[in-house]
Amino acid sequence: SLLTAAMGIIVRGILFRVAFGLDHTCNAVSVVVLSGLLGPRVQVDAQILALASLLANRRARLILQRLAEAEETLTGKAAMLAAILKSRSSTPAELIAKARNRFRCISWDILLQRR
Repeated sequence: SLLTAAMGIIVRGILFRVAFGLDHTCNAVSVVVLSGLLGPRVQVDAQILALASLLANRRARLILQRLAEAEETLTGKAAMLAAILKSRSSTPAELIAKARNRFRCISWDILLQRR
């Protein structure tokens, strides 16, 4: 019984050492393969250039989208004012002057007094 217990301890020790060695070996192989030292050669430069091209295209699309949104908001307001004032041939300064005269509900003198 004592001999069996001793053999069990020795076998467990050997199995632990084998498992520990196998674990370290697998970790080392994983590091070498994942670092690119072993395995298929990848054209990193080509991938970086392709990624840079995709990012540049995306950035250009975002800028164009923002410009279109800004144009819509500016055009929408100007078109609304022109439709309200019914003077599409007026200059922006004339539109603003007409808008001040038409839409001012409170006298500037009253506003100055309440300041």
